[in-house]
Amino acid sequence: SEIGRAAHASECACALAWSSSALTPVTATAPPRCHAARTAELEAILRALPDLYFRMDPDGTIRDFHAGRAMGLYAAPEVFLGRRMQDVLPPDIGARVQAGLDQIAITGEPFVMEYTLPLADERRDFEARMLPMDGDQVVALARDVTERVMAENALRQREEHFRRLIENASDLIQVVGPDGGI
Repeated sequence: SEIGRAAHASECACALAWSSSALTPVTATAPPRCHAARTAELEAILRALPDLYFRMDPDGTIRDFHAGRAMGLYAAPEVFLGRRMQDVLPPDIGARVQAGLDQIAITGEPFVMEYTLPLADERRDFEARMLPMDGDQVVALARDVTERVMAENALRQREEHFRRLIENASDLIQVVGPDGGI
């Protein structure tokens, strides 16, 4: 309830402020139970999301991660933790990650990119959002968008098919409305 949230916030004197460009912890002299409660709350949110979460240094070194809903990882945690994301991913994607980190360092604005990775025996499409985080860190959230990309491709193929049919039709085609009008 709204009253319960207000009471909890005033009791703890801390909260997380979410903005479109950064995750910013609002810190005050808060009791340890407040930080523990907020940490537990954020961990529950991460478990509920299907996304991959990475916390990185500004140079791309991966410091922490969370994989939501049994989502596959490109590499095992022991391979990527402590290494730069650009060095773990394929070179073309790593170069785009570096460009995103550079943009974030200059503008402080989020960076969004889409890419495809081979996972197990299939290729999966992802959308990654990298955001600056207070304290000289960068957060990256990656979401599997394979189904969306497949639906977009199927729609594009159908549109192309019907466009070719109409362009190559030798008969006159008229569109008639429900009232019989042309």
